[in-house]
Amino acid sequence: GEAREAAQNRPLSLLEIGAQYMNAGRYQEALDVFNRLTKIDPDNALYILQRGASLAGLGDISRGLADIELAAKME
Repeated sequence: GEAREAAQNRPLSLLEIGAQYMNAGRYQEALDVFNRLTKIDPDNALYILQRGASLAGLGDISRGLADIELAAKME
């Protein structure tokens, strides 16, 4: 029904917001979004990849690479 469709649309909206933050170089805001998304769907490789990219953008290279490697193994 409508509630289920709204729930399905919500993560996509957050994903778009996170991507906009990344494109603007606002890595902390992007990280906050991708942390929320990985809590909603912890098995989503795209969310983990984007979280890793956010961490790397903030200068946390080791944690960022760990997420990127984890996402690569999941696909």
